[in-house]
Order: sequence, then structure tokens, then C-alpha cells
Amino acid sequence: MKMNKGQLLVIGSDASAHAISKSVSDFPGLKIIRADSYTTAIELMVTTSFALVFMEDDLPGINPLKIAERLSNLGNSEAMPLVFITNSTTPLELLESFPSLSMDFLSKPLDPVILTAKIKIFFELYQNKIAVAQSIGELDHAYGKIMELQRSSLKEQDLRKETTNFSSAFAGQIQSPLKDIHAGIYQLTKARDLPPHIGQGVSHIRNAVNRIAGITKRLSALANKAPRRLTCLTDDAGEERPCNILYVTGFKDEFDIFRHYIKGALNYNLLQAQTIDQAKEIISARDLDIIFIDHLLSDGTEFDLLSDLRLKSDIPIIFTMDKTHGDPGAKAVVKEADNFFLKEKIST
Repeated sequence: MKMNKGQLLVIGSDASAHAISKSVSDFPGLKIIRADSYTTAIELMVTTSFALVFMEDDLPGINPLKIAERLSNLGNSEAMPLVFITNSTTPLELLESFPSLSMDFLSKPLDPVILTAKIKIFFELYQNKIAVAQSIGELDHAYGKIMELQRSSLKEQDLRKETTNFSSAFAGQIQSPLKDIHAGIYQLTKARDLPPHIGQGVSHIRNAVNRIAGITKRLSALANKAPRRLTCLTDDAGEERPCNILYVTGFKDEFDIFRHYIKGALNYNLLQAQTIDQAKEIISARDLDIIFIDHLLSDGTEFDLLSDLRLKSDIPIIFTMDKTHGDPGAKAVVKEADNFFLKEKIST
């Protein structure tokens, strides 16, 4: 469905269309599209996303209930708000027939002040809907770019640097539009004549914006995180000591391969935990310098362990995975792992 910058669909008489046109003149960029038949109205609603649909309930040859039913069938993500223009002061049948739709009504003759207020509320709501959709699209693009970079290179350090720079730039660019969306939502919630069911839509938009803000915050934290380097480790007396390493993996052969490749290259104490409970016991009992977590634990709790550690410790954490399961690497970094590597490259 095509989403435009701002259009109203008017299914009504010349008099109603004229009154709406006068009110729309207060909103630059907002245009009116008219439909004079049931077929034209349905075709427009299926192909175009309108900020608002005005419909008179007594037009010859047009059944307002059928149009409302078709709108409700578009789904929650595409449904457009519908305002009935009616001779009735309380069109309960229309308003109660489709609880999933955002609906309101205006009584004839149309009051210019009330009409303008309705248009303002729904137009601002639509603008926020567009802004959220664009932000989510940009976020999806950023995540897709991270995945593309991850799959296209086996050089983890170069990949991390490029991913971090991209994440930092994206997180910085999206801050300004997020602030604008928050401001628009705040203005909507202050509107005195905001119908309750429209308020629910505003709440959904606010929740979506908060989720986007949370993700960008984590991306910013990733970009600002300084890389840690293990050099010569010393004890309290200043003597060199081994590097205490925990490898959380359920596979003994992979643990043995890991130990084989670091043997001779590092002064170390290497421990294995096969489950999250074993890992927690070792972590509480030992002073560790670095933790490796395999992405395939038998109890499937690798991300639970990562989240728990990040709440309680700043020990460097690195995820390990094979080439056929690359996606957990970026997910682990977003969840504040320090890095990840492919086990096929362990010898390089």
C-alpha cells in the first residue's frame, strides 16, 4: 500500500467536500481526494494509505457499513481512521459495529471549528505513523547492513570496526527524528477533544518509538565501548600471573581444540562449564579475566547468561560460533558482548 505525505479521502456531497476543503487550507501539504462511488472508494482505500476518510452515511448507492467493513479487513497496520458525516447526533449502529476501527462522527451541518480540530488530530496522528514507519525502516536497513557485513567477511576485527562505525552514525542520525516524534505525540496527548480510541493509537506509536530509542541507545553504547586488550597480567605482589579463562561450551572436543590453539601462546588457566548453572558457580568462585560463550549450549541459555553477566560484571565476554550460524554474533554484540569469532578461524 502506498503511503503518501498526507491525503484525505472524502466520500460525500459537494457541500461536505467544500466545507472540508476550506478546513484543509489550514494544513499545507494536505490534499483531498474524492470518491463518488463504492467501487472508486474501495479501489482508493486498497491502494493508498489516507490520513483520514470522511464519509456521509446517507449517500445514494453507497452503503457506509460495507465500506467500514472493507476498511476493517485491511488489518490493524493498514486500517485508516473513519469519520462519519451524519444527520444523527449519536450514530451508535455505525460506531459500535466495528470496534477494531478508529471511528468518529460529525453532525450536519458541519461546524468549521470542530471539523478543523478533527482534521488536526488525525493528521498529526498520521504524520507520527509515517515517522515511526520510516524509523523502523531505517532500523531494519541498519540491521540488514550489519548482517551483510558479518556474512561477507571472516576478518572479525575489521568487521567489528566497520559495524561499530555504521551503528554509531545511524544512532546519531536517528536522534533528531525521534525527538520530533516524541514532541508530536506529546502535542496529541494534550488535545482536549482526542477520542479515547484514538488515544490508544497514540499509545501504540509511543511504545514503538520507545523501542526504537532503546535499540539506538544500545547501538550508541556499542560504538562508544573501548576495546579491551589483555597484556601482561600481574597479581597483588606485581608478579606475572596466568590469565584465568572460562569457556562455556557443551562440547568437550571444541573445548580441547580451543585449549590446543592457545597452548604455548598464553600463560593461562582454562576452565570449562557446560551449562549456565556450572558457569555461574565458577564465576562466583573464581576471579576470571575473560569468558568465552558458545552459541549452542545444551540448555539454550547463552543469551540468558550474557544478560545476567552484563548486569553483574564487566568481565570481557566473547561469543563463539561456526560459519553456518553467523547471525548470533551481531545479536550478541548488540546485547553487549565485547566481540565474537568464528571457530573455523580459531587457528589464525
